[in-house]
Amino acid sequence: MSSLIGGAGAGSEEGIACHGANLMTGKHTANSGAWGAPKNEEARKLRARMRARYHAEKAGKVHKFDGKDIDHKTPLSKGGAEDAPSNLRVKSRKSEPLGMG
Repeated sequence: MSSLIGGAGAGSEEGIACHGANLMTGKHTANSGAWGAPKNEEARKLRARMRARYHAEKAGKVHKFDGKDIDHKTPLSKGGAEDAPSNLRVKSRKSEPLGMG
């Protein structure tokens, strides 16, 4: 299959070369899940992180571009609760490199 972005067949599944699922929608494409774990699990965790940031912004704990991260005390990869406010904390982005905590 050729890697077409535009031109003939751009609107069909066979015309667009995709690798994996869309993380925002969880929508699967022809090649999704070909190289490992199901993409739905990754999409669910991403949505949980985005939802946690959204709720913290609404509560006034963080603001856009304030240099703060919302951290899950028990990481989602270790089975931490997605929606529990007791599992969330606000941390400075300078305190740990991104993805290391």
